Amino acid sequence: MSKKASVSQTMMWIVAGFIILFILLVFILFTSGLVLKKNAPFVGDRDKLTLNYQTNYNLGGQRVLFLILNSESNEKEKFSNLVLSSNFEDENDKTKLKTEGEKILKSIAGEKCYSLDLKKTGKEIGIGNFESVISFVPIFSENLYLGDSKTEINLYEYDC
Repeated sequence: MSKKASVSQTMMWIVAGFIILFILLVFILFTSGLVLKKNAPFVGDRDKLTLNYQTNYNLGGQRVLFLILNSESNEKEKFSNLVLSSNFEDENDKTKLKTEGEKILKSIAGEKCYSLDLKKTGKEIGIGNFESVISFVPIFSENLYLGDSKTEINLYEYDC
């Protein structure tokens, strides 16, 4: 085997290695720039997907909130579906939400009790005993979406 042939192959792989490293470096810089700006463009679309980072993240609160939302009401309907389908301006829907929500909150109460604050289209419904809530900083917050309708749910915890 000729030494000239092995030198050209070595030089080719060195150049190819630099090109691969350059492409990798550009990719890393581009993706880290998107993460720092907290938005990423959709491919083929001008809209942007906003990345939301939740600062008030409590794993126990998340578990309790998911337990509440997945609980069944008297009509064998999940509480989350009841919240999403309710019209917060209708008094019948408000009383139905409050009674079903309070039943669920009482059923899961142990050492700690919970209250829910529901917000939808500028209207707000409080479920539970808000007089006993010490801190009005929710232990967990979640947004539920149905079509273009957004429902914000805040979960509060207090000693029973």
